[in-house]
Amino acid sequence: MTNRLQQTFYISAQCKVEDIYVVEDANANHIRKLHTQIVQESEIECTRTRVINKFIFGNEKPSSRAKLYAYYQ
Repeated sequence: MTNRLQQTFYISAQCKVEDIYVVEDANANHIRKLHTQIVQESEIECTRTRVINKFIFGNEKPSSRAKLYAYYQ
């Protein structure tokens, strides 16, 4: 997925076929909750930290950095 469309997100999950409806319901319920409740600053900060760490540690290998450079090139 590219970042051309900012503010776009996707949800992915790996589950057994028989659990698809349970996973879909859980996702739908969470999205409904986001429409009705304010996200706590502590949750936002936790997510920021996770994204930053994933970016930093995901670019430790030279091949990972090369892919990043190629993407932005």
